[in-house]
This record gives sequence, structure tokens and C-alpha cells, in this order.
Amino acid sequence: MIPQISTLNETNTISKIVPYPSFTFFVANDLIEGNVDGLAALRQTIRHILSTERYVYPIYNNNYGVELEQLKGKSMGYARAKITNIIKDALLQDGRIIKVDIINKVSNGDILSVGVKVLSILGEFVEELDFKI
Repeated sequence: MIPQISTLNETNTISKIVPYPSFTFFVANDLIEGNVDGLAALRQTIRHILSTERYVYPIYNNNYGVELEQLKGKSMGYARAKITNIIKDALLQDGRIIKVDIINKVSNGDILSVGVKVLSILGEFVEELDFKI
């Protein structure tokens, strides 16, 4: 949960820190199929961030999404070198995420598979992601 700092109360003291909930819709196969919370919600958010190109959709602010377009048409060696910084930049915008480590990168044709280890305030997990270069 992302902490929200409450405003000063009448005695000019901060009352308390209230965490934002991570409760959201569960999306599978582009359909809403219920709700999800906690670590599962964060994993879904990560997949969404990494599938949304930054600066393209006006509904999202400029901190949301990933900048993969810069890899289109480049060599796989170039993509392998740049992907770590691109993923870290995209994911560390989320306040729930503390640390991102790339644990492996495997290329097969024009697909770059990346293992991402995420440490968050909700726990630690590994996501395997594929990017078409």
C-alpha cells in the first residue's frame, strides 16, 4: 500500500499516515474478471506498466509506462544493453516498488525474455517478461 500523509489537524500536528489500498480490478484476457489486492495487484500493475508505451496515452501521466519504442529496429545486442535501465526507470515510478534487479536476459529471434526480480513494500517476487524488439 502507498502511504498517504494526512494534512495538519487543528493542533498543527500530523495526525497519522494512512496507506492507500492496492485493491483493483482483476483483468485477464482483456476482460475484468473480479478483483485483486496486495501482491497480485502489484504484479498486474507491473505487467500493465511494461505493456504501455510512455507519453502515448494522455490518460496516463508522463511517469507511467515504458519507453520501448527506442529499441525498435535496433540490434538485439543494443536492446540487451539498454533494457535494464528502461525497465528500472519504468517500474521505480511506482511508490510500492523499492528495488528492481534484472536476473537474466535471453534473446530468441526478435524476442527478448527478461527475468525481473522486484522488491516491494508488499513482498518480493520474480516476473518473466517478453519484449518484441
